[in-house]
Amino acid sequence: MTHGNSRRCDFAEGQGERNEGLGKFWTEPFSAFSLYSSAADLGRFLSQLMQADCPFVAPSQKDWGSVPLTEFCSWGPGWGIEHGKGFDTFWHWGNLGDYQCFMAVSREREDGVVILTNSGNAKPVFAELTQHFLGRPLLCAENRFLNRIETHEFCR
Repeated sequence: MTHGNSRRCDFAEGQGERNEGLGKFWTEPFSAFSLYSSAADLGRFLSQLMQADCPFVAPSQKDWGSVPLTEFCSWGPGWGIEHGKGFDTFWHWGNLGDYQCFMAVSREREDGVVILTNSGNAKPVFAELTQHFLGRPLLCAENRFLNRIETHEFCR
């Protein structure tokens, strides 16, 4: 939400210590965290990306130029790709200390989930929430896997 000419966004304050003192308003753009959106708008965005005629998303992971990370996951340009039996799930997550999020969508299964939090402790529950909302586990949503991504273990 833009407030006048200040270009400041109003959002929930983070619950934790990492961003203490920043208040509710950040004004500086930063590529890793300055996309401000709602879960509903991100859900609509993901829904459009997964349409068969969307020019911005390749229909299969091999068209993405992805790099294998594990037996179940590849990394594409900006998106992780978890390989299921007969379907792929595209996912992305974020960790800005007191703000953590996870989103996933599958074109073949025609489902997805967007989880936005203002908590520094949300990452451990992403797997449980995706299981609840999608009715299937996502290994990429597990805390131990996200920790490996976060610490750049796959880059060594």
